[in-house]
Amino acid sequence: MTETIPYWKSNRFLKSFVRQTGDNACIVCMDENLKLSMKRAPPPLRNPAVVPSPQKRHAVSNQKQKPDVLMNVLDGALQAVEKYRKFKAWTESPPPPPLEKVAEKVTGTALDAKTESFDIQDIPGTMKALGRPIAAKALERWFEGSLNYSPDEASAKKELNQEGHAFPPGMIDTKLITLEWAMSYTRAKVARDMLVNDLVFNTAALRVLRPILKRHLNESLHSTWMNCNGDIQKLHKEYQFQLTAVEGTVAQKVSQYIHQEFSERGIPDELNMTLGSFVLYAAVARAVFTRDSGGTRATVTNIYVYIKDSFTFTDPSDAPSQYLGHWNKSSIAIVPSHVASVVSGQRWIEHPVWKAPLKGDFDLLYPVKNSDFRDWQKKTKRGGDYIIYSDAEAVLLRTPIEIFIPHEK
Repeated sequence: MTETIPYWKSNRFLKSFVRQTGDNACIVCMDENLKLSMKRAPPPLRNPAVVPSPQKRHAVSNQKQKPDVLMNVLDGALQAVEKYRKFKAWTESPPPPPLEKVAEKVTGTALDAKTESFDIQDIPGTMKALGRPIAAKALERWFEGSLNYSPDEASAKKELNQEGHAFPPGMIDTKLITLEWAMSYTRAKVARDMLVNDLVFNTAALRVLRPILKRHLNESLHSTWMNCNGDIQKLHKEYQFQLTAVEGTVAQKVSQYIHQEFSERGIPDELNMTLGSFVLYAAVARAVFTRDSGGTRATVTNIYVYIKDSFTFTDPSDAPSQYLGHWNKSSIAIVPSHVASVVSGQRWIEHPVWKAPLKGDFDLLYPVKNSDFRDWQKKTKRGGDYIIYSDAEAVLLRTPIEIFIPHEK
């Protein structure tokens, strides 16, 4: 009897996933001729990634932002930086032709079937079919980008690309997501509230905040948004002082892995698909400085909260490439790693899977990993990792943060 593997099957109507077991589980297809296609031509180039000269390595985005409105009248969140930019479609590129499948013995009987090949650039279309348009836009932007990637984790943390340069301005995105959209998900809202009501007051935050404030002791009032000319990347580099990670039960971004817990719940919402694990940051928005005989009291009354995330397919050097699910043009199946890894000792992640029961039209899904996107980059000399910023929410702290800075002797 052929062993089957339980998996989570996407339901387009309910926009959710349903666990499939028993006779409805999937079967590993060992046909070596069936692989994820990379034959389609790349889409039109979005923004040429011009490598900055050494003196401009830290150039920041010239994206227009909403100007500051004198922080003493702030009472709500800032609006999104701009409307979403329209993403180019690349339907001019013809899809690869159907692939004739060689008979594969699955249940002991040779099954002659035709199965349509699946190109890596079909994934955004599948995301749209599953009701994940923002996730699709995020991946489309990656395909449309110039070649840009971090060769290892250390470079990724420093936001340095394959040339050792800082990511160019074209690889900084401030329009894809809004904080309001992210906060519509409970786990993100919980993390935001913890950041604002607790974490910004702890010892670690104050330790980082002190030298930031110390740079402005000669001022009475400092408004950071005005000082940064509405550039959120500059705000992040100069005024960020606390953060908190948002993971949920899934760390799924099309550039990251799916946690084992995902196999137990099977609910990859759009926040998961777009950002996976991401980080919420807090930066100074408004600070007031009061001097006395012994020093200066710096009071932070307002902060900014925002998301910053890297859309990348960098794998840890000491681990296998992260699995991103089995895909075809209409659905995605998530094979639980703790189940599949022990089935017949096979390297299941390297092979397509059939959706059982095996009758009628055969539904074949192809495995996708981080390394597949890196392979596509090598083949096409295209594909741009990029940094995502949300807009910034201006928050009036319930209790101001006060730090006393003694006069230097």
